Amino acid sequence: MLLTIYIPTFNRGLRLERSLNDLIVEISREELQSKVRILVGDNASQDETPLILKSAQERACISNVELLYFRNPENIGFSGNIFTGITKVVTSWVMFLSDDDNLTTGILTNICSDLQQNNPSISLYNFAQPPYSFENPIIKESNYSFENSDYMHITTLISWPKLTGVVLKSQPLIEHLPEIKQICNFSKHFPHVTVAAYVFSLTPGLLKSSLFVARPDEDFRDHVNFLPYIGEYLVLELDTYRQSFDSDNASLMNIVSQLSRTNILDESANSLIGYYLGRNRLTRRIKSILINNLVRFATFKSGTKDGLRFAKPSKLFYAKLLLLPIILVSSKIGSLAKLHKVRLMDEGF
Repeated sequence: MLLTIYIPTFNRGLRLERSLNDLIVEISREELQSKVRILVGDNASQDETPLILKSAQERACISNVELLYFRNPENIGFSGNIFTGITKVVTSWVMFLSDDDNLTTGILTNICSDLQQNNPSISLYNFAQPPYSFENPIIKESNYSFENSDYMHITTLISWPKLTGVVLKSQPLIEHLPEIKQICNFSKHFPHVTVAAYVFSLTPGLLKSSLFVARPDEDFRDHVNFLPYIGEYLVLELDTYRQSFDSDNASLMNIVSQLSRTNILDESANSLIGYYLGRNRLTRRIKSILINNLVRFATFKSGTKDGLRFAKPSKLFYAKLLLLPIILVSSKIGSLAKLHKVRLMDEGF
């Protein structure tokens, strides 16, 4: 067997069902049953995910498609689920796929061909989500390189850190499981990026393809449940990786220093104001974290509860901080009260 498509999931059963149906059809239509298998890691979902997985497995069996899944006894976080999935890979390569992304028709045939012809340790593909599109790819031209010391070669992944379409050779992963586990322990939000960087440094063979692996749902912005300053974790996790595994690498140091930064306090206030005005959605967990950030700042704490440091906020931030209680009270009155409840999202991923 050539390739495992690994899907980590949590509480998005209905979307996962659509994704698995499409995958089963695609593998069957392209006659890839002998090359591609599906693996799903259920991170202790509390919705209908277990029933959906059982049903999908039955449908896959009819089409002679191999679909396996496991359920963690408790939610071990995104990075924990990534690591657990890696330990269960028995094929030559593994490709990560988000449970809410839609594969491009025929792409699995192209990926299998790429793997067999080039034998890469890491493959990266385009993803059609703004600011990138089929007319504006981040990877302009396909190329293959044996360079594995200059991290500039994987800047497309670092600057646009999509989970879907990252393909890694399984041998270096399995041979270095203790190191992979260490990376996943400190890389809670972007383990696919830091693990890919580690594989890149271990084994020459990088394929960057101009083909588009997938696109998100049209309503993807309505179920994005990441913190608005998620990029700050990318900076922290890559820098931790650099210090732990490749401290003298000038190219990695340069990339980390040039990553765009987000002001945590400004973004916390902006997101809460947008939520209370009905302009964006938040989960209860994220809303609680954003409020906690502002409370910590008001009580003279230097950073977030999980270790990110606050940068100096903009002058407008203080006006927003004073305005927030008024907006909060207003949101609980009249027509905004109903809208406020609608904007709450279920926990997912």
